[in-house]
Amino acid sequence: MSSENKDCDAIVDLLKKDYLLRTKADLNRRIGEVVQDFVSRGLYNSTACIGRQLQIHFEHKTRLTEHIIESLTKDFPSTSPCHLRESLDKVLDEEYKKLVPFANSFLVSAGLAQENILRSIECGIDGKKAEAKQAIETRLAVLEKQGLLGKSTGGYEKAGTQRLATREQEAQVLEPKPPEILQKLLWVVKYGKRYPKLIALAVVLIIGVFVVKSGVLERLNWLTEKEVVDEYGRTRLYARTKKRIDDHYEKIDKQKLSPWIFIRTGKMPEITKADGRLISYRGDGIDYSGSPRIVFWGDDFVPPLIEATIVQVFDDTIAECRNNNLDPKAYVDEANRLLNSFIWKIYNRMADIDRDLSGKSAHRKDVSWEAQRMQERLKEHYDAAVLLASKDGNRN
Repeated sequence: MSSENKDCDAIVDLLKKDYLLRTKADLNRRIGEVVQDFVSRGLYNSTACIGRQLQIHFEHKTRLTEHIIESLTKDFPSTSPCHLRESLDKVLDEEYKKLVPFANSFLVSAGLAQENILRSIECGIDGKKAEAKQAIETRLAVLEKQGLLGKSTGGYEKAGTQRLATREQEAQVLEPKPPEILQKLLWVVKYGKRYPKLIALAVVLIIGVFVVKSGVLERLNWLTEKEVVDEYGRTRLYARTKKRIDDHYEKIDKQKLSPWIFIRTGKMPEITKADGRLISYRGDGIDYSGSPRIVFWGDDFVPPLIEATIVQVFDDTIAECRNNNLDPKAYVDEANRLLNSFIWKIYNRMADIDRDLSGKSAHRKDVSWEAQRMQERLKEHYDAAVLLASKDGNRN
């Protein structure tokens, strides 16, 4: 690789990191709003939800490349369009590659991890990447024709000097030198005795100016965001919360749902309801389509199990945050999203068992009403969990 290629890669990488750092919080906020919107409409477990999230990521990647091109056109006009295209292709390869595991993770959590869906999503991502590369090639060709790129202005030596000078100026703005602050404080001390009423106001103003100029607030916001969520919008407790919910699902499926498939054999294991009563169907000639089906879909069978799981997961999440001095809000939000998937997963499993027991010619039951009704209960418990988390945070 030539030195010019290396310089171009280095500059593009700096611009990329700068842009991603500044837009990370906004990207996560937009993704969160989309997820919450689909959850509220009972459509979280749909390909439309991941499709909308990916569209936001596609738009973000487009703005990233536009930012890099505009910055180079303005500050590094000697950049070779050919070298820049190669560098941008690498950026797109890296950024679009991240979207595949992001989409797969969502599809798994939403119970949509089917081979045809996974393949379709991956092909869609590859298609968007190809479109983005073509758009970049066209844009760079136009800029070259206009004479805005590839100018002979001293090559990368001058471009490097410009970049270093720009970074130095930015550093001076973001981090004022201590003497400047000390001078202001000395002024306060000198004239504070003469004008005592102004001393408090002056100190507040000086500190305020320093905070704004130094970007302390932005840095703290970024650090907080970085601590809470990753680039896929998942918290650091995601794996633990998901495992906890998966364990609840496996327990309900194994102990309460799967035993129903033996009803035709006359040797169906007894099932204990949440209230302690037994479900027992033994002997030949039992017709599932009669009273057993009513029991299977009864309000006193699965709904109490789901609600108990919801309460337990929220309680465990808040307790874990309390024990580790973490603000529970983001983790409760994540638990809420995972519990929404859990509800759909339970009812989809019930629909599959119901269809198998009803006969191959039977239509699969639409469980939207059951799932949405449990989502309403989830919303109530989520609001309570947020309140409890807030009270806990205020106490600490």
